[in-house]
Amino acid sequence: NGGSAVDVVREALRDYHEGYDNFLIIIDEDGRPTVDIDAAKLLASKYPVELIIIKPCMEALLLSILKPRTKWHTKSPRACKSHFEDNYVKSKKRTDSRAYSPHFDRKVIESAAMRTASLSRVLDVIKG
Repeated sequence: NGGSAVDVVREALRDYHEGYDNFLIIIDEDGRPTVDIDAAKLLASKYPVELIIIKPCMEALLLSILKPRTKWHTKSPRACKSHFEDNYVKSKKRTDSRAYSPHFDRKVIESAAMRTASLSRVLDVIKG
């Protein structure tokens, strides 16, 4: 979604409803200042929601699913984003969920979840 981490949490909370069993907000660290991440955590803590922060960025998480032997968490967000968009999902298609399905089948995702705590938690919430 972009903007500060607080802006992302605030925008997500617009969709929050008390009747939800779970409400998960995912943001990526993506070079954001610690004070911004801390403020987002504080805001989220005021609601019955779970905040997951992906380090360094969402693209690193996605690439770690697809190419687990590469240490994506050590690369810059810019390098991860560039590699992901050049090789998997072009920037114009990033909001189209159908663009991801050729790369992320259930078997690949579940295998990666055994290695990645944040992905495992996301799947736990999705499964209920």
